[in-house]
Amino acid sequence: MPHAPCPMPHTQDKLLKLNLHLENYFLLLKTQLKAFCFKLNIR
Repeated sequence: MPHAPCPMPHTQDKLLKLNLHLENYFLLLKTQLKAFCFKLNIR
């Protein structure tokens, strides 16, 4: 029975994945921002 009404683990899994995705996104944003500031400082 794969479609048993059990929303909690599924929702938790989704939230975990979303959290991971957001963390990766912010990490990317931070590195890009650092690179940008670095470029600005060089000029």
